[in-house]
Order: sequence, then C-alpha cells, then structure tokens
Amino acid sequence: MDEKYVRDGWENMAKDEEKTMATWVNSQAKVQEKIEKVGEQIGTYTQVGPVEKFVNKLKLLYNCVSDYISGNYREVPWFTIAGIIFALLYFLNPFDLIPDVIPGIGYVDDATVLYIVWKTIEADLKRYAQWKGYNL
Repeated sequence: MDEKYVRDGWENMAKDEEKTMATWVNSQAKVQEKIEKVGEQIGTYTQVGPVEKFVNKLKLLYNCVSDYISGNYREVPWFTIAGIIFALLYFLNPFDLIPDVIPGIGYVDDATVLYIVWKTIEADLKRYAQWKGYNL
C-alpha cells in the first residue's frame, strides 16, 4: 500500500458524491462502534501516546463528516469529506492489508491510510477543530 493506493480510492469516492454519502449513512453506526471499541481496547494500556492520538484523530474525522452531513459545518470541500469517508471505511473494513485481529500490528495499515489522508487535508481539519473548539 502506498499513497497512490489511497489517492485512487479517495478519488473514486469523490467522483460519486451520492454513492459515497449512501455508503457513509449505511456504515456510520459501524464506524462509531469500531472507534469506541478501539478506544476501550487502548484504555487497558498504561502508555498509549500514539495510539490515543490515533483514536482522537478518528473521532475528529468522524465528527467532521457528521457535522458536514447534518449541515452544521460546510466550510470544508467535498474532496476532503470524501477522503475522510474513505479513511474511515478503510478503518472499518476487517479485510484490509493487515487484519485488525492481529494484536499490536493489526491497525498499522489503518494508521497509514489515516496518516496519508490527515496530512493531505490537515489545513481543513485544523479549521474544523478550531470551529469545534478542539485543541489539536
């Protein structure tokens, strides 16, 4: 997996807004549930620095899409929303490059996709976090 893989998936989602939004609506509860599950899992560790940041980034991405869909925050381009949805759906998919059930390394590929998307849309996310009152 590399940046081209992420870009291709992201661009495919950005091409068809209606299909992407329908996919998101159908997966929204599952994404939220998985984010909470990962948060609970890391709660058992004493030093969670990078893992805790990973979960917090997932929550911020989820909240951004939710606020966009509800109409509370529309100051973000559609391409950014498509990228976020792509990253969250990849995170949800149990059949990704490294299966999530492998302890310790199961989320490495998920974190890689999240990192690529995050770095690409970081300016939009900073504006959203500021609007929301979050401290990045």
